[in-house]
Amino acid sequence: MLNYLQLKQYRENGRIEAKKSLGGLPKSIWETYSAFANTLGGYILLGVIEKEDKSLEAVDLPDPKGLIREFTALLNDPKKVSTNILSAGDVYEEDAEGKHIVVIHVPKADRTLQPVYLDGDPANAYKRYGEQDIRCDTADYERMAREAAVHTPDMTLYESLNLSDLKKDTIDRFRKRMEEVSPGHPLLTADTETFLKKTGCAAADGQGRLHPTGGGLLLFGKGWALRTVYPMFSLKYDRADRTTENKARLKACTYASQLPPEGALCENVWEFYETVEKDLILGMTFPEGSGTVTEEIRGALREALANQLENTDYFGVGSWVLKGEHKLIFNNAGLFRPEVSAARRGVSDPRNAILKRMFDLTDREHEAGGLAEIYLTWRAQGLAMPVIRQTTRPNVTRLTLPLHPEESRTKADRDYVRELAEDLIVFYLTSHGSARVRELADFLNMSDSAVRRHLEKLCSRNLVERIQEKNVPGRAGIYKLRR
Repeated sequence: MLNYLQLKQYRENGRIEAKKSLGGLPKSIWETYSAFANTLGGYILLGVIEKEDKSLEAVDLPDPKGLIREFTALLNDPKKVSTNILSAGDVYEEDAEGKHIVVIHVPKADRTLQPVYLDGDPANAYKRYGEQDIRCDTADYERMAREAAVHTPDMTLYESLNLSDLKKDTIDRFRKRMEEVSPGHPLLTADTETFLKKTGCAAADGQGRLHPTGGGLLLFGKGWALRTVYPMFSLKYDRADRTTENKARLKACTYASQLPPEGALCENVWEFYETVEKDLILGMTFPEGSGTVTEEIRGALREALANQLENTDYFGVGSWVLKGEHKLIFNNAGLFRPEVSAARRGVSDPRNAILKRMFDLTDREHEAGGLAEIYLTWRAQGLAMPVIRQTTRPNVTRLTLPLHPEESRTKADRDYVRELAEDLIVFYLTSHGSARVRELADFLNMSDSAVRRHLEKLCSRNLVERIQEKNVPGRAGIYKLRR
């Protein structure tokens, strides 16, 4: 939420757009609506100007209610805009230091509704880059069209390739891992072709012949075959302590990293997962005095790696993992398909559904995990909060896992934890069923009063409810998620 009594503290950016609007509804409002809907969402402020020093200032609208009526009428006209993604309460009049402005909160559109376009023309769609609304190019449009499909990209059948283009030794290692996790699974007794077909890694053409799907290629494909479908495929793993010789080998590798310590080339996703798990997860260490490696930590790292690999856009710029001295970074092509706040609460919408299904088969904890598991584990271990950042040129998501304790957080870390507080409360209530203020304050390392403020906001949004305890006076009570 913005503080409208302190507009001067804000600047136009990727999430805020100011429009003077004294002459009526500006035509450019629709480009901004489309851009916010197709990117990360944002706020359009009518009756606000950007001054020379880039700060914002209200100018007082003569007829804010009229602007709201005009905007709402056009918003519901399919000839003007492809879809209305706003909810009740997303358009409202606001007092900004005694001046009347109109606020339009535009959420990120659900992927099935993107691209949000204008004037009946699907090519007339926009994305937000910094302070600018930029018309989508062909690559943007094609990416959004892929994302909109219920059929995820890794479900596509590739009839030009055969099952011989998959690496049998990699499939066998995957099945051995399955056996360790679920020794009685019925797929373990199936032959290779049946196994691939039943897991979605292969499918039949019109004549009944089996071919790899995108998921099968990504997980088990031979390098050359995989790159015929995903020419930009790139997975890299790096360590901060690498030698000059290792740097040169990494730079020379075009589609996958030569991974320390063996320098083995990974041709596909499962080989990458196995090698990174061995070096990063099983070989996990903390800086001296910063933390203790536990099974919970290793489980959270497996979750982070699996989430990265099943949510990567393999048609994008590539993904990498960095094992640093004081932090771990998981950087993948593509934005979260649900809102980040929803993903932190455990909402899942994987970009590659077959990959998610396969990782679920090899990790009994993964199916119920997600980002919520990572955040809760880091909090329980007393470590500084994980940080998620997304950029849109190119589309990239970066998860940073600090390896230093809570008390040594930077100011940026502390600000981020405040930003996350409500999501973390929902995490906690999801995991524990209910909690008192003191319990949440200990978990968040915040004061009771700060926690109460966040709980009040969650209650006002009907996400959380307070249950007064019998014979306990005052503000004491138990908080639960509202059903």
